[in-house]
Amino acid sequence: SASRIEAKAMGFLRGSLPPKQRLEVLQNEVRIRSKNAQKLKNGEKQEGGFRSGKTSPLDLGESMIFNFTTEERKKFDGRRKNVNRATSISNLPEVSGMMKKRNRWGRWQDRYICVHDYCLLYSTNKESLVKGHKVLQEAINQLYATGLSRARGSDITVIPLEVIDVVTFNKAKVIFKMKKEWKKKEIVFRVSSGNPYESVQFCNGVKSHLDFYNSQTSKLSQ
Repeated sequence: SASRIEAKAMGFLRGSLPPKQRLEVLQNEVRIRSKNAQKLKNGEKQEGGFRSGKTSPLDLGESMIFNFTTEERKKFDGRRKNVNRATSISNLPEVSGMMKKRNRWGRWQDRYICVHDYCLLYSTNKESLVKGHKVLQEAINQLYATGLSRARGSDITVIPLEVIDVVTFNKAKVIFKMKKEWKKKEIVFRVSSGNPYESVQFCNGVKSHLDFYNSQTSKLSQ
């Protein structure tokens, strides 16, 4: 019932979130439970939540994860592959390192970040992103197969450069502003060291990948 969900959720979140955000989490949990009741009736796989044990503090604190439609991911994947076939990206700078990501409640969380195959990838586990291109490519392929920017059970989030409008630098923060059609408006990072110069380097590195991708997709569409 909703009351049992609320009791468990409040015990989990008490003292860690403002009332408005606690209510938001609870409302989302009630929505999940309602959907799961119907899925259980239909014999379908259920979503995660407090009572399922599939939701962690990381999940609750993370910003909204993209969920792309079949049409969107086919379009993105097609453009990415066309750019790869038409160009060489060997001259683009390597972009990777430990950063801090601001979650939806304004808290800073450690994330290891890299750019690979025209996607921004980040994870709580550095080892997940330094195991070589095979692991990175598997995460990207999972995005285009499922439409989820972070697959269930994975610690890697994948954001296609396709959905990013601009990358800006402001007071040691690197801000990814999404294109206006996406509900998620921005993702904010800053370097763990607090050194503004490193933030500028990171910002410029990502911008070079984004600008190159946009220029090539524009040429290929002409």
